[in-house]
Amino acid sequence: MKINSSIIKSQNKKQYCLDLGFLPLLGFLLVYMLTNSPINFNYILYENKFILIDYWFFIHIINTNIVVLFYPYNLTITKFWGFIIGWEILENLIIPNIDESFYYFKEDIRDTIGDLIAPLPSILLLYNLNNKN
Repeated sequence: MKINSSIIKSQNKKQYCLDLGFLPLLGFLLVYMLTNSPINFNYILYENKFILIDYWFFIHIINTNIVVLFYPYNLTITKFWGFIIGWEILENLIIPNIDESFYYFKEDIRDTIGDLIAPLPSILLLYNLNNKN
């Protein structure tokens, strides 16, 4: 019984490291690298007074699908939304306030709305994967 308990604790630690360490760090590095690439991901494809869609919108769609398909632990829709909201908090509130040089992480509210709409295809995929029985 004690062995099973230590295995579960070890798995939980690995999951917490992935959730709270590796995934945010990977997101930060991806934004940093793509922002410093020659491609202008901020090029606006569509905008109105409620939403702004640029190439980052499609990066969000791709990344959220990757998370749904390859996340190695049980992923619920609630946990998935936690990742999305958590990233938006990191991207708009925490990272830009770490240092002035990271202020480019801060987004227009319309861009953030787009970032919250971008994961909807992934939500449908996750729902189907979790309910395919």
